[in-house]
Amino acid sequence: MARGADHPRFGYIEAWLLREPDIRITKFHFRPETKATEPLTGRQEFYIDIAHNARDSERPRWTTTDYYADIVLYNRDPGADGRYSMEVLDLDELEDAYTQGFITAAELAHALSVTATVVDGLTTYGDIDSWLEKFNIALTWENPDDISLTPAP
Repeated sequence: MARGADHPRFGYIEAWLLREPDIRITKFHFRPETKATEPLTGRQEFYIDIAHNARDSERPRWTTTDYYADIVLYNRDPGADGRYSMEVLDLDELEDAYTQGFITAAELAHALSVTATVVDGLTTYGDIDSWLEKFNIALTWENPDDISLTPAP
């Protein structure tokens, strides 16, 4: 999925749903003013939602169940051996979803397992493309120079 976005911080968004390893990978194209005023956000390369993704067997559509946990990958720092820096977010929301009955124990365990798989894969392989090759997945992204950001609201 790729489309313009009339969001104050970004003007274009791209995303892939992956059944294995059950994640949604999003690339936000931030506005220049966001990059200037929010340096960490401006360095964000990918946002990974831990989510169960399934294709409807009877209709040509996908369903996604967000498991609340997220991982943010930041641009590689040239002095950091070419690897992304990453941050795991919202594990507290995952726990709350379980304790409040929004997800089952099996879904909680699956979400934690997928989170660990992503962190381990990115740590082992160093970047998302090399890690996804393990699953025979090669993602494509728009060339940022070819994207026109949707005007901000």
